[in-house]
Amino acid sequence: MTDPGGSLPPEQQWQPPGQPWVPPGPPSQPEPSAYPPPAHPPQAYPPPGYPPPGPSGYQPPGFPGAPGYPPPGYPAPPPAGPVHYHLDGLAAALTVLLTASAAATLVTIGLPGAGLVAALLQLGLIPVFLVWFYRARKNAGGRGQQQRWGAGWAIGGWFVPIVSLWFPYQIMADIWRANLPAERRNQPAVLPGFWWGCWLVGGGLWGGFWGTPGAAGGVARIVAALFALVTTAAAILLIVIVRAVARGPVGREPAAAPPGPVPPGPVPQGWGPQDSVPQDPVPQDSVPQAWVAGPGPAYPARDGQDGRRRAARTGYIISALGVVAITAISAGLWWLATGLTPARTHAAVAGAPAGQVQELTVDQLQTGDCLRGALGLGTSNPWPQVFEAVPCSQEHIAEVFYSDNHWPDSKAFPGNAAINNQAIAQCYKAFQAYDGIMSPASLYSFDYIAPQGRPDWDAGDRQVACIAYQPTSQHPGGTPLHSSIKGSRQ
Repeated sequence: MTDPGGSLPPEQQWQPPGQPWVPPGPPSQPEPSAYPPPAHPPQAYPPPGYPPPGPSGYQPPGFPGAPGYPPPGYPAPPPAGPVHYHLDGLAAALTVLLTASAAATLVTIGLPGAGLVAALLQLGLIPVFLVWFYRARKNAGGRGQQQRWGAGWAIGGWFVPIVSLWFPYQIMADIWRANLPAERRNQPAVLPGFWWGCWLVGGGLWGGFWGTPGAAGGVARIVAALFALVTTAAAILLIVIVRAVARGPVGREPAAAPPGPVPPGPVPQGWGPQDSVPQDPVPQDSVPQAWVAGPGPAYPARDGQDGRRRAARTGYIISALGVVAITAISAGLWWLATGLTPARTHAAVAGAPAGQVQELTVDQLQTGDCLRGALGLGTSNPWPQVFEAVPCSQEHIAEVFYSDNHWPDSKAFPGNAAINNQAIAQCYKAFQAYDGIMSPASLYSFDYIAPQGRPDWDAGDRQVACIAYQPTSQHPGGTPLHSSIKGSRQ
């Protein structure tokens, strides 16, 4: 029965309404297991008589007591060899760039405007050469020839003052010797020596061209011509060196890795590699060399002769396109500098009226005066005491494009070098304002007049006169002109 609240006693189960109450039966018993209980209690691990796990047993690497690699009795794998770089593509690119740069430098002897092409080619040549130089130095390691400086100096040695005078040469000489047979490596590196000598002489001539007083004169043109010839010789020698290294062992034969260490002690019988590793049924002749174990290059050459030829063709094509692009850019810059104004003719105007010839002293020279006669332009000869000035429509050989007192009277004597350097800088600035383009890109050169020493300075001479002329092989002191250069943009 139920209580008024509807709850059941704990021992009474719920019955549907209207059904008689049935007392609960006895509790159910678990069914017997199909397996008999163990005869012995569980034993500890490992069983008695077995050694505990430790160095003699296998454990995953990284756990305490794990065996080292390789396992005892197995020889250690050979160490990785150095990375080998193919140099054929870089050698091809350097051949094209060096040839074009040398040609442009030679053209500057007769056409100063070609210096822009040579300068742009140098900008493209420098990074390509530095990459080749670094990779050649890396390849030269491990070939029995001592390398005096690390590969990083192949790049840094060019930019560190003082050491840049001999570090690059020593690195190039070591690369050159590593490319030779062992019996010839004790000989002097003659070709790199000549190349480096030309490089140093060219650098000295370049510094003399810009740093010598009177750099715009004929002496400086001789210096510039010598610089072009020496630089061309250095480029030719570098082409020979680059191609010889690329075709020799340094460029094509990877250095072998040193053999691995032999494990100490005898190899236990039954546990050596020959006993534990099944024999390979594949003949060794059919296995690629890159798969054969033992000392050898860590990075074998992926490409053979065909790969090197493809790299060389790619280098030639890319560098040739670069030369064409640089030439086009230079032509565009030249066009922007010279403008579209037609060049003025230098031919004599027929029937031109003869003008009056004026005789002027140095302090009477003014901007725009056209001069004739023997002026000694581009030489160390002294200036004449009197200048003959004529109208610019008549035949003349020079034109004054700047004349003024450049220093105040109160300024102390700065020294001859400072006077000459400031006079040259003023002439460069005045030339561009007068002619329309920069002097290095112009057909004309210039010479200048400035105070010569303390006596002139103490006498009150502060004048700088800049005189333009057009030197040629037939007329180094100035070819005859028949018009003014003002605004000619030539």
